[in-house]
Amino acid sequence: MEIIKDINQIQWRPTAITIGKFDGVHIGHQKLLRKVLKAKEDDCTAVVFTFDRVPGNQAVTLQSFLTLEEEKQHFMQEFGMDCYVMFPFTKETAAMEPEQFVSKILVKTMRVKKLYVGSDFRFGKDRKGDVVLLAELAKRFGFTFEAIEKETYLDEVVSSSRVRDCVLNGKAEEITAMLNRPYLISGSVIHGRKLGRTIGIPTINVALPEGKIRPKSGVYCTRVRVDGKSFFGITNIGTKPTVQDEPVYGAETYLFDCNEDLYEKEVTIELLHFVREEKKFSSVEELSKQLEQDKQYGIAYVKGLEA
Repeated sequence: MEIIKDINQIQWRPTAITIGKFDGVHIGHQKLLRKVLKAKEDDCTAVVFTFDRVPGNQAVTLQSFLTLEEEKQHFMQEFGMDCYVMFPFTKETAAMEPEQFVSKILVKTMRVKKLYVGSDFRFGKDRKGDVVLLAELAKRFGFTFEAIEKETYLDEVVSSSRVRDCVLNGKAEEITAMLNRPYLISGSVIHGRKLGRTIGIPTINVALPEGKIRPKSGVYCTRVRVDGKSFFGITNIGTKPTVQDEPVYGAETYLFDCNEDLYEKEVTIELLHFVREEKKFSSVEELSKQLEQDKQYGIAYVKGLEA
């Protein structure tokens, strides 16, 4: 997949395009992507069009996204997209009238042949453009346009904001259903306090990346992928208040059936099921007993998955 930051630097063939923020690349986004991929049968280049930063004036905190930019690009590449456009969102872009955006950017430069967006899509100056206008412009400029209805889960519309709310509330199974995959935490294994080894439960530690929304603190059943292999385990996400005086947020995982040295390796943790809230125990001994219970719960959960 080609990453494109300047649409004027390449010679475009006829394109099938979908436009949006695509945070999380949830099942609604995937529905759009499948439409674009289908258009490759008509000799169209499959294009994801997004912006290099979030449009709008809403406050965006460092911990507000479901996917980092590199994760989003990875998912798009796995899906089979040909081009990923990161269009610069500038004052000039924000001031562009909807008709100008379509005629100058999509039609003249990118040679759009087919366009697919969500049914609530808005664009252009003051968000004046909508799917009604796009249908009119498609007729005028001679491209195919389709507004795609939202996907639903449990009779409610799937949206990035809904998935974020589930992440904040530890609803791992709902997240998996709406993303078609578990919520992921990726990073390098770092050295911790090695307390787990002293109580018979050695663990790996991963710092949570800046830029992603933090899952609800607590213990999860997880699957960890590393070097093409996967291991099940239990992961504590939070600040480990029993053993840490300073509130350093991270993910600490005990892996079932893994004796490998994983220090400094890149791992991906998949959140499968929320077990319990994080809490401060009165002693390390009390913590040790709880961790053993968590371990047995996790082993039973995995057996249920494999049954």
